[in-house]
Amino acid sequence: ALSLLLFFLFHFSPLWSQTELTVDGQFHTISYNGTYQDFTVPDNFSGKLILELHGGDGGFAQAQLNGNCEGAGGQGTTITQEVLIGTGTNEIPPGSTIRFIVGEAGESQGTNGGIVFGFREGGGGGGTGVAAQINGSWEIISVAGGGGGGYADVAVGICDTESSGKPGNTNS
Repeated sequence: ALSLLLFFLFHFSPLWSQTELTVDGQFHTISYNGTYQDFTVPDNFSGKLILELHGGDGGFAQAQLNGNCEGAGGQGTTITQEVLIGTGTNEIPPGSTIRFIVGEAGESQGTNGGIVFGFREGGGGGGTGVAAQINGSWEIISVAGGGGGGYADVAVGICDTESSGKPGNTNS
């Protein structure tokens, strides 16, 4: 399962909760749901937000029933980053909106009996990102790239090409 783990550490602020997330010093998971998910930082909160982002893995491609011609999907990147919540330089101010966009795994393509001629391509995994709306503007905080899709090609029943997808990259 693709997910985004959150860990909230608070310095001197009281506990605060929301329906989806709780600021309680524990890890929380935000899973892929097809859309972004917003979290408003409480006005009285300051501390650290530890993000662990996972980009979606790429899908595999299999062009023969016995699996002898298969390109594996590339692994999505994992990145861990500490984000400070507060009023200082390079900190996300309390009251800001943090947006989580969780990437999905790429679709895999296989065969139900093998092929004599043809190819299969796996889909690339989606990237996972976090942005913050600060003073009315969205700023990218971190991005974990999704893995590339695999490729497999069969000619005259013989595996001609199999290529694994490339792993994802990061940006923080």
